[in-house]
Amino acid sequence: MVAGDIPAADVREQFVIGHAVWLEALAVFARRALFAGGATDEAIVRPDAAMWDRMEALSKADPRKESLMWAGRCVVLGKMQKTSDGVKGTASKLLTLANVSLPSEMRELERRLDA
Repeated sequence: MVAGDIPAADVREQFVIGHAVWLEALAVFARRALFAGGATDEAIVRPDAAMWDRMEALSKADPRKESLMWAGRCVVLGKMQKTSDGVKGTASKLLTLANVSLPSEMRELERRLDA
């Protein structure tokens, strides 16, 4: 889109990455993936203590809205879903791609999504 190869409207139509639910899930992912298990205080984020290599896992995410990895998470019946479960479910998928342990509320959500 930045290079002019695809119009912004097409990004929003075809990809999850053009939506607020994705950006919020990305923030949840980054907070947990970069700092979970570290010696940082929950209220303090120190970039020098971040596990930046975990960001590479994002390359495994299929950004297409039609990808089954987003079904029931941020995409429900072909429509983007900006709900608490939509954000958490999307973040959960990203954390799983990065092999980061899920907090209990995300594990419970995964159980519900798998049911």
